Amino acid sequence: LATSESLSANWCSGLKWHCIELALDTEQGIASCWINGVMRDQVNGNFVALVTHTLEFGAVFKDCTTTGEMHLDECLLATQPIGPVNIPPQGDHADDPSRWLVIYNTASEDSCAWVEAYRIARDIPFANLVGLSLASDETISEAEFHALREAIDLYLTQHGLHEQIIGILCGYGVPGQFSVGSGLHESVAGQLQRSDGMLWPVGNVLGQGELSRPTHVALAGHRLIARMDGPTLNDALGLITRSQAVESASVEADNLTLWLDPVVATDEGQVKMQQMIDWGEGANRQLLRIPHEQTQPTVPASDVSFSSIDHDGFFWGWRAAVPSAGFFGMPAGLRVCCAQLNETIPTTPTLRDAGSTSWAMSALNAGYATVVGSSSAFSVDAVPSVDRFFAALRQGWTIGEAWFVASPVLREGLVLIGDPLMTVSLPKAGWNIYGPFVEWGDVDCVQPIAALREDACVLAIDAALQPTEHETSIYLIRRVDNAGREETGATHVIVQNVEGKAVVPPVSPTLIEHHQQGENWALTYSACRPFGESGIERVQLVAQVIGEAEQVVLADTVGAQRSHVTFVHQPENEPVRYRLQVINQDGVHASSTWSTYLARSQAVTGSVQLLPTESTEDFS
Repeated sequence: LATSESLSANWCSGLKWHCIELALDTEQGIASCWINGVMRDQVNGNFVALVTHTLEFGAVFKDCTTTGEMHLDECLLATQPIGPVNIPPQGDHADDPSRWLVIYNTASEDSCAWVEAYRIARDIPFANLVGLSLASDETISEAEFHALREAIDLYLTQHGLHEQIIGILCGYGVPGQFSVGSGLHESVAGQLQRSDGMLWPVGNVLGQGELSRPTHVALAGHRLIARMDGPTLNDALGLITRSQAVESASVEADNLTLWLDPVVATDEGQVKMQQMIDWGEGANRQLLRIPHEQTQPTVPASDVSFSSIDHDGFFWGWRAAVPSAGFFGMPAGLRVCCAQLNETIPTTPTLRDAGSTSWAMSALNAGYATVVGSSSAFSVDAVPSVDRFFAALRQGWTIGEAWFVASPVLREGLVLIGDPLMTVSLPKAGWNIYGPFVEWGDVDCVQPIAALREDACVLAIDAALQPTEHETSIYLIRRVDNAGREETGATHVIVQNVEGKAVVPPVSPTLIEHHQQGENWALTYSACRPFGESGIERVQLVAQVIGEAEQVVLADTVGAQRSHVTFVHQPENEPVRYRLQVINQDGVHASSTWSTYLARSQAVTGSVQLLPTESTEDFS
């Protein structure tokens, strides 16, 4: 400056870019230095606008402490701090990198190196990277946390980002937790979900009801949060590499298994556990179209039942304290996300201790791209919904969005560790099964009862969805393409329960002709193949006078080579309708559709001869 006062601030050499601003307020007599949108130094003096002509930048003039080649990209003059270049969002959702604020520690060269790598990997706008000089310890005081929170809120205000940012990512080197007394800790990232400074939990408006993707308006002041950290810089950089590997991989069924480990609880947690168990056995889980392994819990609050897992892509469990030795076995699948939710014991007490045996560190050491952990105890009400988490992933949302909408309660200490912008390409092609339907008029393709992978050829139908003894049900099968779209066409199978076995009933012949023959009705039915090929041994004509119960009026055996049959019947009352029932050698019944109600014409007398058919044998 043109006075005896000077401004100075160190920058991180790990960053390959810097936005340096000098602000001069002659009325207030204040000069300040801003680096990358954050004020780093300030001095008071007698500054006169007409006297101050020169502002010198050491990097541009290349003083003796600056190494390497420096380039001045842009020079601007303004009446207020400008800050780094801001990129307006291209979309409303958190898959847009400009919707995230990334926090790094300017006091750590490694933290700066990490944020530069993440900026390049995700194309994060410069204005979305906030460098603050923070403690190197993982645990800070509550006062230090509030100072951190206020600095973030000030940055958002100064740069007009409040309505743009819907997620905050705490990067490598940012403290992970803060002390709240009596040996208790709160998660730094978890408590940044609002800027109001209140530490108590709040309900998540998007964590219940119909699945709704987060937007700035829908979040109602809340934020998505995540953390990327580890014992070393390489560990933190590895999370970037793993997320890219997940996104570039083709997620096939043979290398991505879901392991689900619920427990039986004797307290209020049983409702949560039953929801997990029901999801694991229901159609919503099947819609993932990946293999699935699930324990059958028998002991309340039991430890993990799996001795080890392999081919694992996802693990979701509850209440185990630490994983057993060798739990994450080989061969490994595409390890995407591990969530072990223990509401009494923190599953990630630290991410800075390389020797930690906590769930979070064990899963990260096993190669998982993301894990879910807690730095403190939390209420059972805050246990996230596994159903909502995977439903969001199935729709192509980022894992950060999926974790948020799965969380019924916010600011409870549960944190996603890993890249929140990561997406997972779950298999989409396969088959959706709908049913059971008693009649074709009941067909409804809103919610499938099962979903099969593309290569599946066998389906075990739950007992509750099977037809009862001697009853017949229709199941509709629709193909799903690689984009997850159901084809408009469909095939079907009709199943009958005979002595506890599912058998396919024969195809019933179709009524091709009916006419009056004196006082009788002559009805001819035709099958698409000879009766013997379908295993049909007996046929019987069922009649129903309007307003009365149906009854079998004629029946007999048929020859194996025949494919037509004609019945001649004189009803006692009218109007009357008919259908044909066939029985095969296994005793399985099948019926044709009802004819219309028939009434004899009073003007016709005598008899009418039958038209010739393949067989003219009548049953009476």
